[in-house]
Amino acid sequence: MIEANNTWHDLILGVVVNAIWASITALSTALYLSTKERSKFNGRWSAQISWTPQWAESHLVGATCPDANSHGEIALSYGSGSKRNQYWGLGVWRLRDGSDDLAELCVEFRTFQVEKMWSKAPPFFRYELKSCHLTSRIRHELGSFKYPKKFANYEVVFSSATADILDGTIEAHASGMDRLIVGTLRAERVA
Repeated sequence: MIEANNTWHDLILGVVVNAIWASITALSTALYLSTKERSKFNGRWSAQISWTPQWAESHLVGATCPDANSHGEIALSYGSGSKRNQYWGLGVWRLRDGSDDLAELCVEFRTFQVEKMWSKAPPFFRYELKSCHLTSRIRHELGSFKYPKKFANYEVVFSSATADILDGTIEAHASGMDRLIVGTLRAERVA
């Protein structure tokens, strides 16, 4: 009888120890996948903004400009903010009329809205970019070009955000002005 109790004791102890190790392994894997998934937008992106002709004429170029666009490179990093769980980025851009350069800009990407979406596949959730604010930090006009208006605040609203491609619309909002879609953004991962 003593031998049977000892066997049951060893069996239960073995199950408990294996359950503890399985829990530790599952938790470690979940934390690793969570960090990897959360930071998937980190890196360099080549981007283009196509501005609407109306916005280009009234706020960017000051004349009829059917092909106003901006080309640039964005560096996004993950780990900013007080909890080190936010995105932040900086971009170097050129405002163009077709292929003619009008201005050079340094633009800050901040206040990212990220939404956690549940999934049926491991890691059982994914993060999606919903929006971010753009703020021009430096604007250098080239040649005789002059901006016709003061800078408006912009927001990118993402329609699709994967680890390799970001697509969205550019919305402008300034005091005394309704939110208005003024362009589209497409960014592709460089590194």
